[in-house]
Amino acid sequence: MKFILLLGHLYLDLSGQLAHNAEGRNILSLSKVMAILSVFVVFGCVLTFAVTRVTGNSWFFSLVNVTANSDECRAILFNSVTKDKYLLNHIIKTVPVKSEESCELICYEDPDCVSYNYGPILSEIPLCELSNSTHLQVTSVNFVSRNGYSYRGIKNPCESSPCQNNSTCQAGFTSKRYRCICPQGFNGENCEQAVLPQNCSQAPNTTGVYKISGYGSEPFPVYCDQTSDGGGWTMIFKYIGGLSSSPTGKALWRSSPTSSENTIAALDTTTTFQGNYKNRLVQSWQTLNPQEVRVVLYTNGAEVIALKFNARGTSNMNWFTQNNLIQSPWTDLKSATTLKPFRINGYYGARNFEISARYAGCRNDAGWFVIGGPHCNWERFYPAPAILYSKKTHKITWNNNRDLCRSITFTKPREGYSLYGHVIKNLTTTTASSCKNLCTMESQCVSVNISPPLNGKVVCELSDSDYVQHPADLKLREGYIYRATQNYCSDKPCKNNGKCLNGFTEKKYVCECKSGYTGDNCEKVINDCSDALPSNGIVHIWNHGPELFRVYCDQTSDGGGWTMIFKVVRGISLPVVGDLWNSKATQSESISAALDTTNTFAGHVKNRVVMNWQKFNPKEARVVLYQNGTEAISLKFNASGSNNLNWFSQERLISSPWNDLKDATNITQFAIVALYFRFFDIALSRGGCGYDSGWLVIANYPGCMWEQRDTVSILFSTLDRAVTWMDYAVAENSDECRTILFKPVIKDKYLLHHIIKSVPAESEVGCELICYEDPDCVSYNYGPLLTEIPICDLNNSTHLQVTSNPCRSSACQKNSTCQSGFTSKGYWCVCPQGFGGENCDQVILPQNCSQAPKETGVYEISNHGSDSFPVYCDQTSDGG
Repeated sequence: MKFILLLGHLYLDLSGQLAHNAEGRNILSLSKVMAILSVFVVFGCVLTFAVTRVTGNSWFFSLVNVTANSDECRAILFNSVTKDKYLLNHIIKTVPVKSEESCELICYEDPDCVSYNYGPILSEIPLCELSNSTHLQVTSVNFVSRNGYSYRGIKNPCESSPCQNNSTCQAGFTSKRYRCICPQGFNGENCEQAVLPQNCSQAPNTTGVYKISGYGSEPFPVYCDQTSDGGGWTMIFKYIGGLSSSPTGKALWRSSPTSSENTIAALDTTTTFQGNYKNRLVQSWQTLNPQEVRVVLYTNGAEVIALKFNARGTSNMNWFTQNNLIQSPWTDLKSATTLKPFRINGYYGARNFEISARYAGCRNDAGWFVIGGPHCNWERFYPAPAILYSKKTHKITWNNNRDLCRSITFTKPREGYSLYGHVIKNLTTTTASSCKNLCTMESQCVSVNISPPLNGKVVCELSDSDYVQHPADLKLREGYIYRATQNYCSDKPCKNNGKCLNGFTEKKYVCECKSGYTGDNCEKVINDCSDALPSNGIVHIWNHGPELFRVYCDQTSDGGGWTMIFKVVRGISLPVVGDLWNSKATQSESISAALDTTNTFAGHVKNRVVMNWQKFNPKEARVVLYQNGTEAISLKFNASGSNNLNWFSQERLISSPWNDLKDATNITQFAIVALYFRFFDIALSRGGCGYDSGWLVIANYPGCMWEQRDTVSILFSTLDRAVTWMDYAVAENSDECRTILFKPVIKDKYLLHHIIKSVPAESEVGCELICYEDPDCVSYNYGPLLTEIPICDLNNSTHLQVTSNPCRSSACQKNSTCQSGFTSKGYWCVCPQGFGGENCDQVILPQNCSQAPKETGVYEISNHGSDSFPVYCDQTSDGG
């Protein structure tokens, strides 16, 4: 609801005193108030107006003085009017006005206006064009002659461009007669002072290093992540695995001193700077008052995993708990009932930031995440301190995942030599011995060139090959030391272009397979999900074909090995589900965002397996319904020797959630493509909308009320048996349900001039259904019959081929719309604004001007427990 206040006296003083006109009479008449002045906006200033009577009761006013008692108050002085002149290319607003004085006031009210054009003077309602520049600020080509217009600018202190750093100058404010509107990052009278953000949420939107201020100290640099999880993340702590000189993570976290706080090289997500990082915000936790915290693990600068915590009202020690956990990569962590421990201070001395599931001796310890110590073998495989985490979607037994750890042996150093042509990374550290650790941490490194020290720094050149494989590339290099490893990849054990990584598993190497291959040595071809790794996700498969394509693999449900080939998302109308299943085309096959069990990607999915059913040769098929990514129900079928249509049948059904389905003897439909634009339909009976029953159906064109939950409805019985859809899903007697009766078809006839929609339809039954679901349709034309896909023309009127149409009697009044087939009367009326009742025969008054017609004027309203009364509604100003 919006209100305006209309104030009017011959002399207006906002302090509340009532003045008199020259004849000494109070002006209280509403008609005279309206004739004099309408005040919509005043900036808290004392405004003085001089009012002059022209003839009779007609008045005009001019602005004489503004007493600026606030910096929000505007005081401007206009220069003389220039006739027949016009300022181009700087107009910010155009308003119709009845006088130039009104244009002057409108310019005053707009803080960006410094001049105006007014005209054409001889028109019935001239235009007031406000400009954000004067003729003195622009080139002469913008100040042109134009008969019938007048131009007027103000004395503009902004002409000298006092506002700096791309700020906006507004004339007429403060004692300086202007003010500057500063962009983000600047303040001061002229926006000359840089303002530092207090944290990354106030910093620029690009990831990088920025100085921040506040927290009772001098400004200091921080790394801002502005891309992950909405951005605005301030890095306060960084801990590098394998850095042997490190204190424990918890010791560094709890200590008072900062670490490398002002070292710019440390402010990123890489290990290029070989040192840990901690800034003062860790110890200023309550002052910082963080809302959320992310713990992120990076490898080679790329995010690997992230955990997010609620930090409201926490300290710098107790935020890292299960209760505060918002999200993690592990599905079983939030609900885990046994945790030993979940805290920054881990058990067994050096462990920290530990999330463990159980302590059962080193061989059976299990968990999700830990910065390890020297206690167990599984902690000692990586150079200390080791940062360990589960790569699965659940906790792991640490000792069972030793294959993820790297152990390499270096051969004797070759002084004065380097390996050329195979360097994959250059890293700087403080000691030569650290180069071995850096090589160990880089999975592709099999040898390293170590530079002579310079200014206390050593350069480590990591190589992905060695002198055994490339003896000619080992050359003299003064001051350098070459260190190679015992390289078990020299014999090239990895097949199908797999990448060999030295130092992993009991074989002393591991193969990273190319997409489409698996096995210890990448020797196995992945044709379906049963060949793939045992974790849910996207996998590239061959399907016995010539090229790879992506699929989603479910490796946890019903034994795993399930390949998703088709996905229907509720509410997505196109393509039609049955058409998509039968077509030769795929749908969103290569879109990774679509390949999961959620509806986050708003679209259906179909891959090439559907049309290559025999080549894929499935043994079993599952139909699964998911809600919020979680399985709700599933059906399993024997697919051996089937095609892509007949596998979905009662005879092939292995299991379902319904006790009566397998042995039902009177099933009406069990088909992927069924009647009435229904798909994957398992119907018990068809007795009309009120009596249809079944177990499962996808309705692509809702014909019955029970199908109308979404554009595409997916319905299933939540009982252990079939249900009558109307009884189970919706109220049977709802007025929203449409019932119409079509008369017999008349061949070779066509209704002109009343078509409201044209839709391709493969059958006349489909056209009839489309007419049914459109509440304005009362007849249709269908044809030409000999075309591949005839057209269904829906009409909002009837002639020869009609429905039984109760709207013919014109029962709906006041220009309302009659729609047949609804309610117990056989029709309903869609009333225009201002009318109600079954036939729109009752006048309904608005409760305020926002509900009134859109034209400015006087309207009666009814509200506030009283009789109706008239009000004036302004429907044009400021949105109406």
